[in-house]
Amino acid sequence: MFRSNKTWNLGFLEFLLCCELRGLISSIQINTHAEKDVIIWKNSDAGAFSVKGAFLNNQMNRFAEKKELWKWLWDSKIHPRQSMMLWRAIAGALPTSDKFGGCNSNDCSFCWSESENPLHLFVRCSMVRALWFGGPLPIKTELISSNTLFEFTCSAVVNLDVSSRHTFLVWFASILETVWLWRNRIHHGSHVQVSLDTLLLDVKKRFIEMSEIKQAYCEKTIPTFHCNPSPGVVSKVIATDGSFKEGNFGGAMVAIDRVTNHWFIRTTSGKQDSPIAAEL
Repeated sequence: MFRSNKTWNLGFLEFLLCCELRGLISSIQINTHAEKDVIIWKNSDAGAFSVKGAFLNNQMNRFAEKKELWKWLWDSKIHPRQSMMLWRAIAGALPTSDKFGGCNSNDCSFCWSESENPLHLFVRCSMVRALWFGGPLPIKTELISSNTLFEFTCSAVVNLDVSSRHTFLVWFASILETVWLWRNRIHHGSHVQVSLDTLLLDVKKRFIEMSEIKQAYCEKTIPTFHCNPSPGVVSKVIATDGSFKEGNFGGAMVAIDRVTNHWFIRTTSGKQDSPIAAEL
């Protein structure tokens, strides 16, 4: 093709190809108004080449298939603590009883009718099913066919829009945290009485707390004061905190100007011989 006037080089096509194939190619209409061609790296979402992208493409057969679920779990709108809990549970990293065997140690701590494994503990248990149904997106988990917690999560979120998917994952993480906390209390011999109302209240508190905390964190908003400070009262506030243990100390400071709404932080750490020296 002649790039200057964007027409086919018929002489060159005749030299390279047979009559039939030459005719097929030359009949393709060229967009004369298109922009200049650019080279892109097809294996990158941004189209730019990188050594990392080339290595991943070359070693693709060594890695598992890419799953969108992992990207959803680490969404910036989900609190990192909940993202970690979701990942640990779905990836099978939690030390549930099915990983240790035994005759009586792997009974579910809530229903006592099934062996404990991630899917049963967080989805199939009769008490946990009631938690799912009492959430912001009431779900009958028994209607979602799955053999693992990963399959359950994928099946549950695949048809949800972005907002509903975020709500589902935050609620899921709240259930995971609550159920795992109470399971450990029972499993390690604490004398507690577990009821559906107690667990549901705990899950709802976590859900509200994590939704509000992450929203405030993402927006980075600080209350604005629309009046000048009273005489004798400064507008700048400094809050500090620190810790000292076994010769190591750490400290942090937050400074806020309540009039201009400007703020910044400073952190420090090191070694000292005594708590007083560290505080100074």
